[in-house]
Amino acid sequence: MQIALPAGVWTPVTVPEFANYFSFKSQSGSAILIRTDPTNAATQDTLPGGYQEVFSTVPIGANQVSRFSPNAILFYAQPSSGSDVGILKYS
Repeated sequence: MQIALPAGVWTPVTVPEFANYFSFKSQSGSAILIRTDPTNAATQDTLPGGYQEVFSTVPIGANQVSRFSPNAILFYAQPSSGSDVGILKYS
């Protein structure tokens, strides 16, 4: 799925359904800034151009379908310069 990343805006990245895996990268190949808290620079990391961020998990218990719940914010993303489009894949 594609997520618009406007310049200067911390965009929340979510999955629309339960998922055990997701990957995220820039459509243009430019660097993307990521944060777990959009107001706290100490949580920031940089996803270099051409790289992707990948997270996966396994169910924790018998009643746990997956770790990533529908519409829960995974992280916030912002292009390092200009606007971009984030590509999110999940399963």
